[in-house]
Amino acid sequence: MRPAKHSINANRMFDRVLRHKLAAISAVVLLGLALLSCCAPLIERLLGVDHTDINLYNRFAGPSLTHVLGTDELGRDLFIRLLYGGRVSLSIAITAAIIASVFGTFVGLTAGYYGGWLDRFLMRFNDAFMALPLLPLLIVLAAIDLEKVGVPRSIAESDEISLYRIIIIVSMVSWNTVARLVRAETLALRESDFTRAAQSLGASSSTIIVRHILPNSSSPIIVATTLSVGYIILFESVLSFLGLGVQAPLTSWGHMLSNAQELIWSAPYLAILPGLMIFITVIACNFFGDGLQDAMDPRAT
Repeated sequence: MRPAKHSINANRMFDRVLRHKLAAISAVVLLGLALLSCCAPLIERLLGVDHTDINLYNRFAGPSLTHVLGTDELGRDLFIRLLYGGRVSLSIAITAAIIASVFGTFVGLTAGYYGGWLDRFLMRFNDAFMALPLLPLLIVLAAIDLEKVGVPRSIAESDEISLYRIIIIVSMVSWNTVARLVRAETLALRESDFTRAAQSLGASSSTIIVRHILPNSSSPIIVATTLSVGYIILFESVLSFLGLGVQAPLTSWGHMLSNAQELIWSAPYLAILPGLMIFITVIACNFFGDGLQDAMDPRAT
């Protein structure tokens, strides 16, 4: 017996997203930001600048053909630094969202399908995470000295370790919503006719979960993952702003905000531009997630 399809046709979903104007615009904005960030080295080469070059004789320069948005307090090109910051911020957000969704999906499927004491244990574990004060928890985790917890010095002092640490930390606190949504969907699907038919035919639990329940739970997973990207960008920005996130020579939008806080009155654009990028990205993620949720609703016309 074939499982009932709770998902909708891809073409219909695409048409629904296009009809949702804010979602369509948000998708274009997010795609544009992603493409520009990915092409940062190429754009840097075309403009003939280096985002790491320090030129104290060219501090706070205005926009020009060479420096599209001017320069910062160290004479570095602001436009290229925004693109490189976008690469880091978006990479953290997308990677952490995927990791959190995979873990949350596993917890939700396990709790919803097997039920009983395992369901109660996993959901109380989920509740315990949700009850923790999020920002203080993130600050404590980000401030841990890696060498004191057994990480080799060569790794703890590498340039990329701050990037990996932020991804892991944010992933640890971002899986709860996905877990609850998938559990609720699994509870409904395990009582469906196609699941009972598969059980009567001798299919194993893992086969039923992977081939029948997981595909029919894809809609809430995709929507929750999309929405979490915006929240994760905010988490990363807060930690970087507090000096506990991405560290030099890497840069992110939150890191740029942290560097600009002492210059907010003399050079406000240094804070406005990365703040605007964060605002646009988060709003676009939320609008796109809302549109995707409407588009993937099988009850929608």
